[in-house]
Amino acid sequence: MYAFSRMPSPPAPANPEEAARWNHTRHRRSLMEGTWQLLLEDRLQQQLGSTRRQAWGVPDLSANPFRVISYELSTLYDAPPDVHHNAAEDAATRSGGTSSADALVGGEGLIAKSGVWSQMPRVQAMAIALREMWMRIDVTDSRLTYRPVSPDMIVAEADPQRPTIPLAVAEIRLRSLHGEAVWCWDVLDIRDPAFPRYEVRKATDGAGFGEDVTVHVLGMNDEKRNPADPEWSGANYPYRRTSNDAPILPGVLYHASNYGDRLFDPFYGIELFEGSLSLSVYYSFLAHCLRDASFPQRYAIGVRVAGTEMTDGLTRGVRVEVVTDPTTILMLDAASESQPTVGQFQSGSDVATLESTIAAIAHRLASDAGLSQTDIQRTSGSAKSGYAISLSNEGKRQAQRRYVVQMRSADEELVAKSAILFNRATGSAFPEGGYSVLYREVPLSPEELDARRKHALEMLAAGLMDKVEALRMFGNLTEADAIAKLAKLTPAEATTSTGAATMTSAEQTPSPEVVVTDDGHARAMDDAVEELDAATSALQALASTTRDVASRDILRAVLESLAEAKGYLTGEEVEAVTELAGEEEDVTEDEVVAPLEGAAPEESITAAAAATGQPASSVALNGAQVQAAQGIITSVARGELPRATGVEMLVQFFNMAPEAADSLMGAVGGSFTMPTPATN
Repeated sequence: MYAFSRMPSPPAPANPEEAARWNHTRHRRSLMEGTWQLLLEDRLQQQLGSTRRQAWGVPDLSANPFRVISYELSTLYDAPPDVHHNAAEDAATRSGGTSSADALVGGEGLIAKSGVWSQMPRVQAMAIALREMWMRIDVTDSRLTYRPVSPDMIVAEADPQRPTIPLAVAEIRLRSLHGEAVWCWDVLDIRDPAFPRYEVRKATDGAGFGEDVTVHVLGMNDEKRNPADPEWSGANYPYRRTSNDAPILPGVLYHASNYGDRLFDPFYGIELFEGSLSLSVYYSFLAHCLRDASFPQRYAIGVRVAGTEMTDGLTRGVRVEVVTDPTTILMLDAASESQPTVGQFQSGSDVATLESTIAAIAHRLASDAGLSQTDIQRTSGSAKSGYAISLSNEGKRQAQRRYVVQMRSADEELVAKSAILFNRATGSAFPEGGYSVLYREVPLSPEELDARRKHALEMLAAGLMDKVEALRMFGNLTEADAIAKLAKLTPAEATTSTGAATMTSAEQTPSPEVVVTDDGHARAMDDAVEELDAATSALQALASTTRDVASRDILRAVLESLAEAKGYLTGEEVEAVTELAGEEEDVTEDEVVAPLEGAAPEESITAAAAATGQPASSVALNGAQVQAAQGIITSVARGELPRATGVEMLVQFFNMAPEAADSLMGAVGGSFTMPTPATN
């Protein structure tokens, strides 16, 4: 048997339910940590008895589906996730500085340097196997440290209103007291926000809270606020937000799944746990059969092995070691005058059939645990086509999607608490919330990437998908994160002149030419014209009820674009100006805004871009958009809109940078007077 050097087991909790949870979780943990031989020995002894167990020999520990499947499903952290604080990054972009969160969550930030993301593949696998994991956060010597704790080492109390959120956590751990290793409880309790507690207490025989040894373990609190309170409790509790001084727990409880009604879920997936132990029993039996029962049993009657000695004239001889091998000849001597007989029985087991049966059981276990048949049916000797590899990757992406919601909420809480604790310990000023964690999806195969890209482009072109949805097809992005990422792209990269999303040249792949019949083309043309006519009618109806000049100018520009599009399809000539219903001819050339005089709108836009240091592409507009923008500026010049409103309309309607919109507006709109409506 293997020998393992481990710390002595802590005393079990006095609560029977907690004790049962600990016991089962420890059995699961032994499978994950490779210390489960004694567990398998107990299982073999139960099923075989002592005598038969000895005949089987050394147990087979080579098959452990419980561990393999747990790690197979743990795919979120194959690459370190990206952590962002969108508000801080947007503010940095506007000011031209560095994000206030970059030193914490950037590629060279404190969290990345702590090595926590290299721990997370194991943390996720353990959370899947054990159903929960506690991650303790500390600040030591101005460094963030993270310590994963198995759920069989903690007890906790939940928020009654949020049963999955702990408000009190007690961790049992070995502490050094007077040179002796002693099991102690680290008690963290914020159920009473007015008097939070941090205590260290010796564990009693019943795993209860014994003597208070807080000062002996933690030392004196040099930064205590209230001398009347305990050294690390009450007003002296060290783990607080800097914004409102609210106490927090310095850790995060990770859940593999969230049912919303319990803090721990230790027995979920017990079928896989029990099945893995049974499978090891079967593989041990297979090893026994291969060693002892895979060959025919030989027998002999009335003979003895040549070389043995007769001791008493009978057929008994002194036992000697005789090597039997295909390269040797076994010599037999007659032991009596009777006719000797030599024969053999049929082999005791069909090893091939037994092995295939065990493999089928293993595949069933993996399938029940959520792995696809494609993943579990591959063997090392099978051919791996591109299609099979793609399906395997897709199985891993499905595993990512299964756990991304749970792990993301915990990771974002981890980052926020890291900021809080670091601010408290060092006086820094990192944002204490608002972080987003984005995981990198398992890379797409070339076939998958091409298929997704074509699908996204086709859906965008048909108007059946927006750019946010398209972007989320290429990564584990929330809707808010996708919107924020799109906002950071320059307009030239994010949209075409018509607003349709485009891919960069590196992402694009030529699409195959679409071949249609003449009849099909004609029907498509008719459908397109009908759609344009319907859109035109709806916009004209809207224009008839709109009196705001800027809005009417925008509607006019859109109607002109629709008319041009219809003209391209039908070959009809299109009027240069679209007349709106109820329009009054009360605008003269002298009322046109001064900055636009003497220059084409496109030139004004280029000048605005140059004045703000922006590339011209960042404010590039098509003809219809230019006219609409000019209408907004004209309305500001007439006093029909405040200057600030006009600038914001340019920013929102045409995706301009605020500086470019302000420069394009020029000097108009210094004062604003609401025009007096005409009376009849």
